[in-house]
Order: sequence, then C-alpha cells, then structure tokens
Amino acid sequence: MFAFLADLIGKYISRFLETKDIKERKKAIIPIFSWSVVFIVSVITYIPKGTSPTDAILAIVVFFLILYFVVRILRFFKIL
Repeated sequence: MFAFLADLIGKYISRFLETKDIKERKKAIIPIFSWSVVFIVSVITYIPKGTSPTDAILAIVVFFLILYFVVRILRFFKIL
C-alpha cells in the first residue's frame, strides 16, 4: 500500500515539476496534498502504541525529507 501511495504521489509531483503554467500547477497541488494526507493517516494507523508522538512526528518528517531528496537526485541524474 505504501509503495502504491508513493508512486501515486510521485506521479503528481513529477507532473507538478514539469509544467510551467500556474493554473496547471495549482491543479497538481491538490492531489499531492490529498494523497499526502491519506498517506499520513495510514502511517499514523500503523504506529505502534508505545511510540511517543515526538518520535512519530520526527519519523514522518524524516520520511518526507528522504522522499524529497530522492526525487531531487533522480531529477539531477535525469531519471525522473
């Protein structure tokens, strides 16, 4: 499920980065945020009960930072 959501979000992010038109970018932002919210909710449901909220938030932030850098690296090497 996580791989599916990551692929879906990546598709919208690449569409967002490719277009230069402001209206198209606004259209692409809505699915990115909505699928990110779905992803975050699904991650929260999988967090073990003994985990503190700060650890969970830190893990989510680190996850999104990793995704950001991976997309940047793939774009740098012209793979994405």
